[in-house]
Parts: sequence; structure tokens; C-alpha cells
Amino acid sequence: MSNTPYNVLRAAIYTRFSSDNQNEATISAQKRIIKAFAEQEGYTIVESYSDEAETATTSDNRDDFLKMLSDAKKGMFDYIIVWQFSRFARNKEESVIYKAMLRKAGVRVISATEKTDDTPSGKLLEGMLEVLNQYFSDNFKYR
Repeated sequence: MSNTPYNVLRAAIYTRFSSDNQNEATISAQKRIIKAFAEQEGYTIVESYSDEAETATTSDNRDDFLKMLSDAKKGMFDYIIVWQFSRFARNKEESVIYKAMLRKAGVRVISATEKTDDTPSGKLLEGMLEVLNQYFSDNFKYR
């Protein structure tokens, strides 16, 4: 029998930076914000994943992201907390696919800075953020 209370909100942290303009300090800042959010909201951090200098337009090269998905399927945590949804994905299609897979595993992705919920309005806002994240990424390619 587990010693973990049933009301513990087990969460994983996922951080990422994608370019030379960002660095390890960016990861540290994301973790600091996420940890403060988790403490304030009552989440217990049980695992942390981080990908450095990797784009979120595809998951192909994000080793920790893929490990996190695998661990989520094993039931290691109930939430994944990101600084912003753009850290999770900048590709709308992958975002939708992975979030659906995670929901089936009983895991929800939440942002420490972009407040959404399971209401119709919250789902609309999250979908709009996904579209904006992809737009930013697509637009950045043409600069």
C-alpha cells in the first residue's frame, strides 16, 4: 500500500529553450516560476524534464519530452506544468495529439502563467494560444 495521500496533486515540470538567444538561465527562470506556482496551488513536484536548444515545432529531437510522455503513460504524475504552453509545443497538431494522449492517461498539461481551465471558455483560450504559438513559430521562419 502506498504512503502517498490520495489528495496529493503529483506534477512534473517541463522546461525548454530553443535558440542561441536563450540559455540555461532561461530554464532556471522557468523552473523558478513553475515551482512558485506549484507551491501556491498545492502541486507536489515529483519529476522534472528539460530540453535545451530544441525547437517545439516537432518532438523528434526532444529526448526529455518523449521520456516525459512515456512516464506519464506509466502514471508517474497527474499534471505537467509548463511556464507557457509554447514550451510544450509550437505545433498545433502535435499539441492537440499529445494533450489528447495525455488526457487518456489521466494527465493534464497546465501553464503557470497562462490560466486556462476545463470550461468552454478555458478550452477556447488554450486552443487560441496553441494557434498563436504556431503562428509565431511559422512567422519567425520568414524573418
